[in-house]
Amino acid sequence: MLSSFLPALAAAALLALAGCGPSAAPAGPTARPDVIWIVVDTLRRDRLGCYGHTRETSPALDGLAREALIFERAYTSAPWTTPAVGGLLTAQAPSALGLVHERSRLPAQWTTAAELFGQAGYRTAAVVSHSFCSSLQGFDQGFEVFDETNLRGYAEATSPGVTARALELLAREDERPLFLFVHYFDPHFAYLEHEAHPFRGPRAYAGPVRPGQRFEELERLVPSLGEADYERLLELYDSEIAFTDAAIGKLLQALRARPRWERTVVAVTADHGEEFGERRSIGHGSTLFGEAIDVPLLLRVPGRGAERLATPVSTLGLLPTCAALAGLADLPAQLGRDLLRAGPPEPVFVETNQGAVLRAAIAGSSKLIADLATRSSRLYHLRLDPHERADRSSSQAAEVARLEELLAGWMAVATEPRYAPEEAQLDEAALERLRSLGYLGGR
Repeated sequence: MLSSFLPALAAAALLALAGCGPSAAPAGPTARPDVIWIVVDTLRRDRLGCYGHTRETSPALDGLAREALIFERAYTSAPWTTPAVGGLLTAQAPSALGLVHERSRLPAQWTTAAELFGQAGYRTAAVVSHSFCSSLQGFDQGFEVFDETNLRGYAEATSPGVTARALELLAREDERPLFLFVHYFDPHFAYLEHEAHPFRGPRAYAGPVRPGQRFEELERLVPSLGEADYERLLELYDSEIAFTDAAIGKLLQALRARPRWERTVVAVTADHGEEFGERRSIGHGSTLFGEAIDVPLLLRVPGRGAERLATPVSTLGLLPTCAALAGLADLPAQLGRDLLRAGPPEPVFVETNQGAVLRAAIAGSSKLIADLATRSSRLYHLRLDPHERADRSSSQAAEVARLEELLAGWMAVATEPRYAPEEAQLDEAALERLRSLGYLGGR
């Protein structure tokens, strides 16, 4: 049974958990690095070559990885877009932000990455391609330019358009350093097959899975899908990843050609992963297993070579890390920790309120998934059981209690909304777009 929640921690403990400590000394605006964030929607890390995938889905990202830090065990803060991107932009836990359902909107009182970099003299710009991280959710807060021209749903490939808009922003003359947020959507269903990246297996496929199927149609097929059907879905998914990688490659090529490349920080990550029948389900949002929350995280740091880092980390740490690299001072209290700061490894926490109210704690090789409604917990040993098949909670009660205590302490300080929740005003067209992507329908 889930342990009773700890009382609210003392202020000093909160500051320690939030990672508040001496900030880097501020640097002059012209000396600061450009900071580029690339977020690929619905991208599992195990489908990239730099994480061991055998198909050539990611030559551009693999090239970046050869000069970057590769975080081998990075986890999103939530397995669906709005809370995950909200966490990236604020370094706060999604439920603290009030981002708990499809109509949630970021309260204006929160300080975003764009505001932090803007206050430090940065030019701030974003290109987004999913309505779940758009101005409807308040994610334009602090950006001088917030480009939403590629919010086109699932039926049209948008990666080339996203890159084109990002290149236009890069080409604008401005002496200020740049903070650029670029979001690619195409690996999200519906899965299209791209002519240049077919990835078809040796045998002809004649099953029910087809390119471009709406989520609700795929969901109806789940009870009858077999191994060959899921493999076909993964072929289509890999084709989408390779198509997106090609578009990212053009952006990286342009960045490398700029005079400021030698002082440009580049981060690549994802908002969440995707399920492909591992537990007889597809999609994302309602579980906290690895297929939904394990994400890539590449970080190019000027002056630092390639390195693989095996410590578990949260994507909530991306903002404080890049802020430290840019010499930003006087940051607000955040839950995300600087990923490059020395110190012992810290637990990682993940949450969802989609379908079930679940919280996860990851510490070392142990992973606890707690169901708050049933007050029950499952325990997995990730080194011995990387696919999370064997629940060890009944045989390792002490480890369950340890992780439940960590989780309870985190929840006591991290998950209470600080400001009144807000809701986005969605018209019927926006609602239909979300239904077509598998949201607003019991997921």
